[in-house]
Amino acid sequence: MALRLPFKTQTISLIGFSLGTQVVKSCLKTLNSFYAGFENEPVMLPCDLIHDVVIMGGASHYVKNLSKYKNISTMIINGQFKNIYSKNDQVLYLYSLSEFVRKSAGRNKVDFGDERYVRNYDVSKNVVSKRLKGMGHLDYMDESILMEILLNIDF
Repeated sequence: MALRLPFKTQTISLIGFSLGTQVVKSCLKTLNSFYAGFENEPVMLPCDLIHDVVIMGGASHYVKNLSKYKNISTMIINGQFKNIYSKNDQVLYLYSLSEFVRKSAGRNKVDFGDERYVRNYDVSKNVVSKRLKGMGHLDYMDESILMEILLNIDF
């Protein structure tokens, strides 16, 4: 992907859900390392490959190294970084109780210190399961809810 194969003339958008947001995060870090170069010698790959990044119900967090992710978002993402989160996501609430992740992106706003770099969308009203009371994490997979969310964020 970093060599633009097979996307020579196209941009792509990355979408991640739940633990897939960690995959998106790793992809951005890897692309950034290619752009930044190794041992102070820039590789200078074209950095117009990634258009938008959308993370939904993110199990990953961006609290550590905020300036690093702000730099990544300005260097690698040409569109917008969009975080879709829900305070009703009980699965991520239980996940956040662990000592590993205190503030998951899927239950909170992501803040890089400047609103130009990230757009946060609270979908708490959308992500409330009718099947399992309060368990809204899997509602992102409901096609009608997913389509409503993607239309509301101009995707």
